Parts: sequence; C-alpha cells; structure tokens
Amino acid sequence: LAAHLYRYIRILDPDYIMIENVREFKGWGPLDENKRPVKHLKGIHFERWRNFIKSHFGYTDEWRMQCAADFGARTSRTRLFGIFSRKVGEGFRL
Repeated sequence: LAAHLYRYIRILDPDYIMIENVREFKGWGPLDENKRPVKHLKGIHFERWRNFIKSHFGYTDEWRMQCAADFGARTSRTRLFGIFSRKVGEGFRL
C-alpha cells in the first residue's frame, strides 16, 4: 500500500523501489461526499505521495503504462509500473 511505503524505505533504505499498480493509481485523489472522485483534484494524492518520497528520501522516479499483450500475454490488461531510484546515471530505465 502506498501509505506504508515510507516505513519500508526508512527500515530497508533501498536504492531502488519498483511499483506495479492499476492504471487508475495515477489518478489517486480525494472523494466527494458520495464517494466519487473529485474530477478537478484527480491525481493530487498521487503527486503529493510521489513528491514526498522524492524530496524526503532522495529518489528520482519514472513511470510507464505497460500492456501485457505487448509482452506476449493473451490479455490486453494495462498496468502502471514505476521505479524510484537513488542511483541516477547508472543506466536503469523503464
């Protein structure tokens, strides 16, 4: 869970963190009183979460949408993949 990633970073202090989630994760934001997303605030929680990890723990990040069918799977399911990295310039890219 995104809210628990901070604990793992503090304890494990990894150089790289790989994330896989549903594509809608990038639109993570507040809900209205009917539990529906607030359209003009779509993605605000995701961006705050991402920026907190980068600024407090010294990571850079990169994100990509990948379709399983592009890698030989018999499904067109699209997933969001991200990486946080402290090793800038060592050639790791999504």
